[in-house]
Amino acid sequence: MSYLDNLNKAQKEAVTTTEGPVLVIAGAGSGKTRVIEHRVAHLIEKGVAPEEILLLTFTRRAASEMLRRASRHILGAERVHGGTFHSFAYRMLRKYGTRVGIPKRFSILDEGDAEEAVHRCATQLGFYDTKDRFPKKAALRSIISASFNKRLTVEAVMLREYPNFLHLASEIERLKERYAEYKLPKGYLDYDDLLFFLLLLLQQEEIQGVVSEMYRY
Repeated sequence: MSYLDNLNKAQKEAVTTTEGPVLVIAGAGSGKTRVIEHRVAHLIEKGVAPEEILLLTFTRRAASEMLRRASRHILGAERVHGGTFHSFAYRMLRKYGTRVGIPKRFSILDEGDAEEAVHRCATQLGFYDTKDRFPKKAALRSIISASFNKRLTVEAVMLREYPNFLHLASEIERLKERYAEYKLPKGYLDYDDLLFFLLLLLQQEEIQGVVSEMYRY
């Protein structure tokens, strides 16, 4: 019995449609991981070198699990390049980051470090010296991150998620700018920066060619 026999019609279509971009929209418990593990196995079975497949997800554990499960179906799946979006961005920026203005040597701020940096910038701006109750560092980091990633103003983010602090929108917009000014001269990138600068990098034709040659799928 073929491993494809374990899939329903929609899953099998997602696994075997391998040429060109494929978008699969599926809810919780619908077999997304199963589709990806079978898709990896199917590509290798069809003659694609495992090293030419790039599998990215949100956690290292999820990537490892998908590759482990794919290895049950076909040899070589363990050689697929897997990891998180952020780890891939980190590797690419280490090699090519100077093309998009990243210092050759940079450090990554984890979420705790990023919160502390935001808090430090807010303190420098004197926002905790006022009589207004100012958001805690975790909330400030969340607002700035959402504004950066969604390409929304701070005010738009706060209107939807932090309406009780909406009167502080202009101050937090200033804080967002100060935080950006604080990071780059020191060679700091946070997780949002990794994805942003990877996007800038992948918009360069030469880098597109490099990645396309390394990873066919």
